Amino acid sequence: MGVMTDDMTRLRDEIGASRGARRAFITDTADTVSQMRARFREAQAEMASKTRAERSAFVADLQAKVGELEEALRSSHAEMAKELREALAASKAAVTANEAARQGQATDDRAERLAFVVDLNRKVAGMLAEFAADLEGARRGWLGPRRATTTPTETTTTPTETTPRAAGRKGKRARAR
Repeated sequence: MGVMTDDMTRLRDEIGASRGARRAFITDTADTVSQMRARFREAQAEMASKTRAERSAFVADLQAKVGELEEALRSSHAEMAKELREALAASKAAVTANEAARQGQATDDRAERLAFVVDLNRKVAGMLAEFAADLEGARRGWLGPRRATTTPTETTTTPTETTPRAAGRKGKRARAR
């Protein structure tokens, strides 16, 4: 056998060895990948189980806290409602007392206003009587005692007499013509 035959034999053996090595590599890689996938599945299952347990614990804790908050809210609401009812009752009592005081003050004010009006009416009546007496005195002084025939309570004059004002108007009309 010659060199070429030896080389060919060696080359064939190397090709066979390469194929065997490639098959072994592929088989080994497939086994490794299969093992990795199995470990991934196991790790994922373990994480899912752990996460599920943590989530359940979290939800249970959250439900307990929400229950406590709801109870605290109901308690606070009931206490606040009670305080508001008491404050409203006290406020109503104060309003009732204030209303009674206001009614009493209004009655007093009404009586004072009525007394003031009565006093004012009396004073005005006195002033009117005094004015009528002054007017009558002025008439007597102006027209003389005979011509002023009205009484202090009458305000009209007799048809025969002429007041100075009316006489003045007649004179002005006559002069204007």
